[in-house]
Amino acid sequence: MKRNKYVINLSGTELIINAFLCCFSVFAFINGFHKQQHIAIISVAPFCFSMFLILSGFSKYFIRLPGLGMLLITCAMRYYLMPSLASFMPSDELLPGFIASANLFVYEMLVVLFSIWFFYTPLVKKLNLFPDSIEENKKNIIQYKTNHYLSILIIILAVGSLLANPSYLSKYHFIFSSDDYVKYIYESNWMVFIVDLGKTLLTIISIEFFYVRYVRTGEKRYVFLAYFIGIINAMIMTGLSRGSALVPCMTIMFVLLNAFPKYRKRTMILFGSVLFILVIISTIYKTQATSGTQAFTYRWLYDYLAAYYGSLKNIDVAIQTKLNGSITISTLFNDIIRGIPIINKLGNPLDRTVIYYGYTYYGRAQFDQIVPTIGLGYIYLGYILSPTFSFLLVYIVYRADIRYLRTPTLTNKYLLCFFAVQAGFKIVGDPTGLISLIFQNLLIIYLVFEIEKLCFPKKLVY
Repeated sequence: MKRNKYVINLSGTELIINAFLCCFSVFAFINGFHKQQHIAIISVAPFCFSMFLILSGFSKYFIRLPGLGMLLITCAMRYYLMPSLASFMPSDELLPGFIASANLFVYEMLVVLFSIWFFYTPLVKKLNLFPDSIEENKKNIIQYKTNHYLSILIIILAVGSLLANPSYLSKYHFIFSSDDYVKYIYESNWMVFIVDLGKTLLTIISIEFFYVRYVRTGEKRYVFLAYFIGIINAMIMTGLSRGSALVPCMTIMFVLLNAFPKYRKRTMILFGSVLFILVIISTIYKTQATSGTQAFTYRWLYDYLAAYYGSLKNIDVAIQTKLNGSITISTLFNDIIRGIPIINKLGNPLDRTVIYYGYTYYGRAQFDQIVPTIGLGYIYLGYILSPTFSFLLVYIVYRADIRYLRTPTLTNKYLLCFFAVQAGFKIVGDPTGLISLIFQNLLIIYLVFEIEKLCFPKKLVY
């Protein structure tokens, strides 16, 4: 039988992993069923997710579809790992109540998994209609290749900004330099923005440069140079934000998987290892910087993951925020425009969902909690329509994946992949953060590349 090149051939390994996930989910359900009612309700989630993963077979396609890959990772953390941890937690450490939150959690899971199945089932059946890699579309690459004069100018301005004010470098920290974590002081102005933009542009055009050289010569050294750029970029964090390292690392991994199909296994092993190291080291350093030395316990692990992937408490706080009655339609308007430069001046920065959510969570003005997406839907649309934002996010990721497949250039693939990865994580919380990502980052980079395409076209002959 001819091997299908559009899937990852895991053979027996995949069978063993799926069997383990299914068996463990059964143990989690049995263990959680005899505990408090809200734990019993969510203990069905791991089994539902493992069956979805087995029956859909979507895990085979994550190399081709970065948005789908990120959705599956996020769902695994939120619907499999988090409920499993809760089901095995000692009863005396479990908080009472949260039955309404548990029902919303399961409701969200069913809608999200159905949405993924509904949108992606037809797409994976048509993957053979799309080029398996950028390499299969060389003519379009030649057509769209440009001289990156504007990008180089921005990079020069970024370097000039750093030379003029070296303190801007304090915003960036090498992942292994733990002392820098506590020295970070945030500063935001147009020069810092230029530095951020220059860093991103340098990464993209460097990888494109090595890719083009690889296509022209076939020399492996250009593949390794692209690896080097990706790894160095992943090792640099912005402040305490691990996402500033993890998301670009995942984006570069997906792009290189597409750009160098002959080296996919090597790319997966290398960047998978880098991602694992990044998560472990950055977690240790950030915990030490924000909470000091803290013992690793089962409860600590659950609370730590809950800060990123949500818990029943987070959903309950959203329910209580709605009951407080302070949120109006103008609050949603302020949430939407907060990430749009200039236009955000029209809104009230104190009338936003995260403000009221923070007051409900802490009882004071502290706004570092992420509003769950299902909670945001409940606040504005009520119980029945509460998964609407989650459904829309899955659709947005699906459309981004389609554009990613159709886009012939590496530069645009990077932008679409970056967006798809970010959007895939937003099913957990803060979906309006995508607006900031678009208007303050991706749209500007896209315009830079479009201006270069129009003003500085360059046709290459391989």
